[in-house]
Amino acid sequence: MSDRTWVIVLAGGEGTRIQPLIRRCLGFSCPKQYFTFCGKRSMLENTVDRAAQLVGPERVSTVIGKGHRRFLRHQNIQGTVIEQPTSRGTGAGVFLPAAHILAQDPEAKVLIFPSDHFVSPRSEFLDQVNHARECVDQLDDKLILMAAVPDLPETDYGWVEPGAGLPALNGNGKTVIHEVRSFREKPCAEEARRCFERGYLWNTMIIAARLRALWKLGRQILPDVIEKFESFGQAHARQTGKSEREERAAVARLYRSIPSFDFSSAFLTQAAGHCAVMPLNGILWSDWGRPERVFDSLRRIGRKPQFLEAAIRWRRSRRLNAGIASPAYAQTP
Repeated sequence: MSDRTWVIVLAGGEGTRIQPLIRRCLGFSCPKQYFTFCGKRSMLENTVDRAAQLVGPERVSTVIGKGHRRFLRHQNIQGTVIEQPTSRGTGAGVFLPAAHILAQDPEAKVLIFPSDHFVSPRSEFLDQVNHARECVDQLDDKLILMAAVPDLPETDYGWVEPGAGLPALNGNGKTVIHEVRSFREKPCAEEARRCFERGYLWNTMIIAARLRALWKLGRQILPDVIEKFESFGQAHARQTGKSEREERAAVARLYRSIPSFDFSSAFLTQAAGHCAVMPLNGILWSDWGRPERVFDSLRRIGRKPQFLEAAIRWRRSRRLNAGIASPAYAQTP
């Protein structure tokens, strides 16, 4: 466990493509990160638990979408939860909690975990994340992207073109870390086939970095936006006695002043020369954005879907917490 590492968990998405499956199970829509596909924990609970195992629960910051807080009554989520007042894309989802962390610990390292991705086996994944975190100390001006090794030419994923290995990091028998030559965002079928044949990797958005390096790149690539986040973070640091209502109002003002931007396409793609990539060897990774990916992942690990059991638990919870997660429930508590 590191005393200078924080985890940002991204949980602001709506997961629209997999909603038909979830609606059939629950009778209403629910963002996929709050749903339990297998076992007794949701995707978000599993992600936060992995994060807490790495850094401790007090250094886990989860950013959720507008209106999502009602789903947390069904979840055991450790750490801090920040609710966004509206959607401004994954870029804002990263830099909002990063601004809070910067105000508390400017010398911190950060790990970025999307909440709606499946990874297995858990222990090996955490070992590799720890390796990337250690390597950040030797590459303090670079972001390290942990990328999945593909098994098909997927068009829904972003791709990473690895460059030369970084020799200073590759003498310890661990996974080789490479420079990044370029990113390809959701290519057409023919380009995806070429990426697959040339040994490119899938962009998981799982990142290890020094917070100052992330912030410095943000200033270079998105100066006007990052200036607003920086002002927000500085004001937050000065006014530690703010009420929860005042804090929500400050975040709402910030979000009204910034455009929507995607972290991968608007930031990472522009920062390729300042990135390194580490393959997640031996790790089964999938973005569960489509039902067929859920079934395929579970088949590979020898598990059966447990959608019915998940639906029963939700209904029991609804009886205990009347009105929670019903289709008509619209207001965040």
